[in-house]
Amino acid sequence: MKLSTEPTKHILIRACSQSEWDSCDFALITCEDHWKEGIKEKLETIKTFKAPDSFISFKFYDNSVEFYQSEDDEAEILSGEKEWDFVTLKEGEKESFKSPESRLETGLLILYKDGTGFYKTYGKYTNEEFYTTILPLKTILESM
Repeated sequence: MKLSTEPTKHILIRACSQSEWDSCDFALITCEDHWKEGIKEKLETIKTFKAPDSFISFKFYDNSVEFYQSEDDEAEILSGEKEWDFVTLKEGEKESFKSPESRLETGLLILYKDGTGFYKTYGKYTNEEFYTTILPLKTILESM
């Protein structure tokens, strides 16, 4: 996996879990055309929503992210305080990443009014949370 100076089909993002026994260190978001269109549509919907300033976020079902445990310091590719970046993957590389032990499902995308958001999913039997750091989704779309 290598960082890219140009937008790619994959975003590497820091991730973690609130589990005491099952961990994740990073997540990959696959940015296909349907992902871009879905995010764009959700951001447009948010703009038209009239809510008081105290309204916090919008939740959408979304399974566009996959969570992984770091074995070979994949998460260390993100330098310093950087929380996410575009990456290129070698053929078959994604299959070599280690997934958390929990079976993850019920994926959510939580969006804020300012165009930022994060992904969260739950362990099927444990209900433990796995989540990414916050992404500037509006900015990412504009760069693509």
